[in-house]
Amino acid sequence: MASTTGPLANGQLPIVQDVLYRCPDNVRWIVVDFQNYVNSNLSSVTVNIYKRKRNQTARLLSPKDLELGAGFRLDYGDESHKLTPGDTIEGVASNTGVDFIIDGITTSS
Repeated sequence: MASTTGPLANGQLPIVQDVLYRCPDNVRWIVVDFQNYVNSNLSSVTVNIYKRKRNQTARLLSPKDLELGAGFRLDYGDESHKLTPGDTIEGVASNTGVDFIIDGITTSS
C-alpha cells in the first residue's frame, strides 16, 4: 500500500450545507488528520461541520451552531476521521467569509 500526505481541499464554507471534501473511489481510504476554519468576517459567524458516510445521514463533527468570533479559527488537529470512498466532510456557515483547509493521508492499494 502506498500513502501520500497533503492538502485534500480548501475554500470557503457555503451558506447552505454542502460537500467540502469527498473521498474518491480510486483510493482505499483517507484519514483526515487536520481541519482549519478561519472567520475572516468583522462579526461572529455560526458554523457546523459534518461527516457523512456514503448513503447515510450526516453527523456533526463540530459543536452544533458553533459561534466563531470575528478573526477566530477552529482547528481539528487532535482527532482523525477515516473516510472510505464516497464519504464526505460537509459544512455550512451563517455568512460567507469562513475559509477552510482540510489535510489528510491518502492510502491506495
